Amino acid sequence: MLWSIDPGTSLRRMIIVALCAVGGLGVARKLDGLGIAWIVVLGGTAFGTIALASELSMGAFRPWQSDHRFSGTTHPNVMGLYLSAACLGILCIRREMPSRAAFWGLLVFVGVLLLLTRSRTSIVAMMGGL
Repeated sequence: MLWSIDPGTSLRRMIIVALCAVGGLGVARKLDGLGIAWIVVLGGTAFGTIALASELSMGAFRPWQSDHRFSGTTHPNVMGLYLSAACLGILCIRREMPSRAAFWGLLVFVGVLLLLTRSRTSIVAMMGGL
């Protein structure tokens, strides 16, 4: 804190990180790995779907343009993070999916959105997670 330009803001951010860590510990204590994977899949897929609806409603979804990066309401790299986590989560819950078609449909949907972000780091990290 002594090296910070704005100690008040730094303190608030440290408190936020600590509270998020405590919340994460609570989730990890109550849920097993499969439950956490379901949360990641549902959250990432919902966020990607809302982002797609947002871009479609604003007329910003133009993947045929060379400079388009799918982002929705956030930066494409942040969207890539959410979608790559959702892709890995889908692979973790594949045995729990109601059918093979649902598994492949969801994986392709989220995977295509991930590729549309053109976030190289997220794509490489997702491949590394395989």
